[in-house]
Amino acid sequence: MEYSPIATGWVCVATEGTTIDGRKIERCWIIDLAETYNPKLYTALIWEEHNRDLDNLGEVLEARCENSEGLMKLYVRLRPTSKLMSYNERGQKLFCSIEVEDDFRDSGRFYLGGLAVTDSPASIGTDRLKFSVNKRYFARKGSKTRISNPIAFSLADSLSMAGKGWVSAISGN
Repeated sequence: MEYSPIATGWVCVATEGTTIDGRKIERCWIIDLAETYNPKLYTALIWEEHNRDLDNLGEVLEARCENSEGLMKLYVRLRPTSKLMSYNERGQKLFCSIEVEDDFRDSGRFYLGGLAVTDSPASIGTDRLKFSVNKRYFARKGSKTRISNPIAFSLADSLSMAGKGWVSAISGN
């Protein structure tokens, strides 16, 4: 998996209750998934449409649950790959779907074995994924964020500088 310095805030990936396709996500599953998840023990990876034959699209960093309006919800923090962020920029793979391991390591508890990204989640109440880079992440403490100004050049100018090197053509020197 390619390394990404980007990590999300908390994203809702599942809500207890009946899913769109008629299955049922139990409250105890969500509590177990939050309480047992430990990426040092086993890291849940993100898969495109639950397809483990493709490259993974990131990893789950941590999990927690929360009762919201009487329903238990599972929240995770993710580290997406650039491929997942690219999908997201194009409006694809916008929601998550959980992969639940039952009786994980003969513990009698459920564990978050993975996540899928999909455009058709079964669980209700999931958050839409939206990735953005916080400019402050790249700025050093106490310094201002600096954004360079692009240099305008035309292809005609570049061609007239042929033989002088491509750096001269771009920089205008």
